Amino acid sequence: MGALARDFDPSFWSQDVIQLARHSSSVQHALLALSSTYEHFSTGKDPYLDRRGFAFYHYGEAMKQVAGLDLSQDHNYNLVLVTSLLFMILEVLQGHYHAATCHVKSGMKILAEQQSGRRSQKISTVCREVLTRFFLVMETQIRLMSEPEAGSLLPKLSGYETAIPDHFLSFDDALVSLEILSKDLFRFGDAYHCLISDPNTPMEVFGESLREYQRLKDRIKAWEIAVDQLLIKYPMKDASMEQRSTIMVLSVYRICLRAFFEKIGQGDDSCYKKHLPRLWAALWIIEQFIQEQSTSASTKNRKARPTFSLSTGIVPVLCELSLIDCDIAIREKALSLLRTCNRREGLWDSRVAVQVAEGLNLIKATPNVVPVSLRVDFTAGRQGRMTYKVYGGEPERYEERVYAMEWDS
Repeated sequence: MGALARDFDPSFWSQDVIQLARHSSSVQHALLALSSTYEHFSTGKDPYLDRRGFAFYHYGEAMKQVAGLDLSQDHNYNLVLVTSLLFMILEVLQGHYHAATCHVKSGMKILAEQQSGRRSQKISTVCREVLTRFFLVMETQIRLMSEPEAGSLLPKLSGYETAIPDHFLSFDDALVSLEILSKDLFRFGDAYHCLISDPNTPMEVFGESLREYQRLKDRIKAWEIAVDQLLIKYPMKDASMEQRSTIMVLSVYRICLRAFFEKIGQGDDSCYKKHLPRLWAALWIIEQFIQEQSTSASTKNRKARPTFSLSTGIVPVLCELSLIDCDIAIREKALSLLRTCNRREGLWDSRVAVQVAEGLNLIKATPNVVPVSLRVDFTAGRQGRMTYKVYGGEPERYEERVYAMEWDS
């Protein structure tokens, strides 16, 4: 579990999960399956080739035991949420994102029921905080891949203080604050899109939406100031290797977050034009990040070793920048970094992101085609599709089209 503990609350993995495994055979089986799968993944082998062996057996045993748990009993609550997390990671390592997303949504539903009081509140503080953090991050990732209307159907999770402090005590505090802020930004983005798409939306609702937009803008500014103070207090030159990676991720979002927020309000990426020098700076930091995360120097024609992380990372930023229309050079640089970084960050897979970016850029380059209502769906195995609509030539008539995707392990 050392590799997983490296960047997402080490005490959760080294204490909470291990303690649960000692008393629960379902968590124990899930850990054994995950450990075997991760060993294959980290060496560049196809984890799915082991499906008839050790990992597949223990995964099946864990699934059977979890299915039989009685959630009316307090001690089973943690077991279900922790195994949902472990199952999700295991499926991601195999490249099975449909199954991984199902595990995430199942865990989100159970956690939302607990938070609303329909389930027991008896859960250890550390475990609850980490699990809440994990599912909130996954909510943001799913929203980024879905239509706004689909995002509105996700279970509503709460947790963590939304106010930005005057200063952060650690880099991890700043990263958690970023994750909560990102969740709120994209929740707002989904809701705002639904409002402007409905001609019957009352003006007072628009007014409240504009006030929420201003509140989010103020929170972004407060987060930027707090991160700046943290980076002054703990400069890169004095940081450990683990701290360096977090500092670089924070620096990237410190550069890009305001631009991404402006795009939510404006509806297109033309707002990026005034941020181009900063976006180039973000790409430079990302390139350094990828090189430091790889065991071998990254080259133009060689991919870095496979890397998995649960923490907020650089793949969603690269995916966004690989889709911009206002600067082709930035788009190509972002695509180049996506092709070589070989990273999986939760549900974000750099290989899948490349296919999404290349596919959507191809669609946009098609004459007389303006795609709207785009969504990304994962299907069984290692396949997915982008579904979008194009204007059909008659008033209010749109034609739905599908762009198929497929990837290896």
